[in-house]
Amino acid sequence: MSMGMETSTSTTSGGNTSAPSAPAVVGSHLNRSSKTVQQIFETHRGRLYELMVNADFGIRSEELELHFASMPLRYWPRVDSAALRWHLELIHEFIDGLTRGDVLLAPPVMHWRHFPDRGFSEVVVCAWDRPGLLARIAGAFAATGLNIVRADIYTRADNVVLDVFQVCDEALRHIEDISRLKQMEQLLTVAFSPNGDGESVLRTWMQCAGAPEPIVGGKAPVLTFDNDRFDDYTVLQVEAPDRMGLLHDILEAISTCDVDIVHAVIVTEENEAADVFFMTGTDGRKIRDAARLEQIRDMVRAALG
Repeated sequence: MSMGMETSTSTTSGGNTSAPSAPAVVGSHLNRSSKTVQQIFETHRGRLYELMVNADFGIRSEELELHFASMPLRYWPRVDSAALRWHLELIHEFIDGLTRGDVLLAPPVMHWRHFPDRGFSEVVVCAWDRPGLLARIAGAFAATGLNIVRADIYTRADNVVLDVFQVCDEALRHIEDISRLKQMEQLLTVAFSPNGDGESVLRTWMQCAGAPEPIVGGKAPVLTFDNDRFDDYTVLQVEAPDRMGLLHDILEAISTCDVDIVHAVIVTEENEAADVFFMTGTDGRKIRDAARLEQIRDMVRAALG
């Protein structure tokens, strides 16, 4: 998916010691009536910009300007200065690696950190936007037995994707066995290899990880479409009993329907998944055709089992 990008640069004249203003924001994905919320997000974003401009941590000014200009507005309330710096360093590593090989075939870059007191590890993946990206990342998590409890998906205006996942192990703890994260990192590289067999590799690994355990007494899945709340996106909400590989199966089903996922919020609580997908057709428009919506519903329902 591609989006138009606005950029603004600021210069400081002699004697002016005030911090430059944050670049114009792109793509808020917010309800237009939420003006107050938007103002709060923009204020927080402006404060973060001042902190980053005054920090010295090896990020070029043009990289900083681009990130603030091209990340969707909904990203900013989800980050503090430490997380933002971490994300900028990860994106810098990804972009820097593009100069050493084929740009279009660049594998994702993955970093992680741990929150033992909160029962999860946070994994961030940076890559080019491409068809099936999110499904393959979710498949790599499933293949290594890591459970996604939340995911926030962001696509910059320059087609750089930053996906932030909260993951835990089978005991609902942060990932203590770092080798599993390193294994997933290696699997991601293989999954996006240029020979085109990435999906088959993932499927083999997922089969080795074992079939999902059957859900006993779980609620029946509920699929709901909303074409009214947002001007530019069709929203699909999926509520279903959670299991290993659930997100991969949903995303793979959606990808077979010629649909672009612009944004997704993945939340799992008490073994129940409540996943929200903001979608468009391949033409970048909302999906209004009833037959196409029914096709998506049928494919996702079949994937849920």
